[in-house]
Amino acid sequence: MNRSYGHEIPASKAIQHMQLRLSAELVSSVARQRKSFEDTDKMIEHMRCRLKAASRQRDRNVFSP
Repeated sequence: MNRSYGHEIPASKAIQHMQLRLSAELVSSVARQRKSFEDTDKMIEHMRCRLKAASRQRDRNVFSP
């Protein structure tokens, strides 16, 4: 048992509290990473679309009379 300000805290409760806090931090971290990956995927797709459009424009300019 841990003693904190005269109160006894069972070690199992302290461990459980720590596990819950760490689990919440992990979930939050994974959510932030997922959002970052989604944003990156959107940016890559946007760049692909712009590249295709630029290629089509280039082809029109090259092959136009």
